[in-house]
Amino acid sequence: MDYPPIQAEVALERALSLQPLGDAEGAARAYRSAIEHAARGGHEEILHTAVIRLMYLLAFVFKRPDEALSLRELNVGLGDRLGDEARAWSVSTMGVVLDAKGEHEAAITEHEVALDLWLATVKPDDDRALMARDQLGHALAGAGKHGEALAMLRESATLRAKKLGDEHPTMATAGVRVGEVLMIAEEYAEAEVAFRGALDLISRVLGPDHTAVGRWRNDLGDALLAQGKLDEAQTEYQRALEAQTKIYGAAHPNVERSREGLSRVHDARGSLEGESAGQGD
Repeated sequence: MDYPPIQAEVALERALSLQPLGDAEGAARAYRSAIEHAARGGHEEILHTAVIRLMYLLAFVFKRPDEALSLRELNVGLGDRLGDEARAWSVSTMGVVLDAKGEHEAAITEHEVALDLWLATVKPDDDRALMARDQLGHALAGAGKHGEALAMLRESATLRAKKLGDEHPTMATAGVRVGEVLMIAEEYAEAEVAFRGALDLISRVLGPDHTAVGRWRNDLGDALLAQGKLDEAQTEYQRALEAQTKIYGAAHPNVERSREGLSRVHDARGSLEGESAGQGD
């Protein structure tokens, strides 16, 4: 039976179930199907949800922000028609895509508008307002405004801690965000501390086999490698490789990142050995 509203709901539910499982291609196809059926059926709420989620996926998972921007007009139009909350999501999505494209100043502007929209409708510690702060912090870091970025992210983390407590899993994610900015700022020792804290918390609260552990071991490996701690970096990349291969299989981008990390450790060792041999001649 051809009934677009139901078909749109089914496609959206399928996309939302596939994405957390790491099936980005399947999720993207399902989001496109939801967009097609929702457009035919006039279901603008589902259409809007599918559009913004597909834009995120295209920009960050597939690294195709220009393709995501092809949905810009539809995204903005739906946000304007569906009310303040939908407009905040639309503006936020545009900021994320522009940030992924490297247009950080434009992204900052979008995220500042999104944050203002959220703060006009929800409390400062609402998850959506906190998300807007985090996204603004990321864009500030991309623009080289490291101090402002860290201040924004730490303010967000403080609000989360007051609301949820220091042991909530999202505090680990907040720590990783701070670590990422510290890496950009080349503050590698501080980044190491942030990543270790996040790994310790997520392992205690959700267990050492949680999917985030492998990803964040890659981050910790990067911080250690940048400081020349090659043995420790190799250990973290190897543990990340083993953990993520079990979860995702050998072809997943996170697994490839671990392999690349191990390769960089190998190259760094080779460079050191070459320098030592040269000094001995």
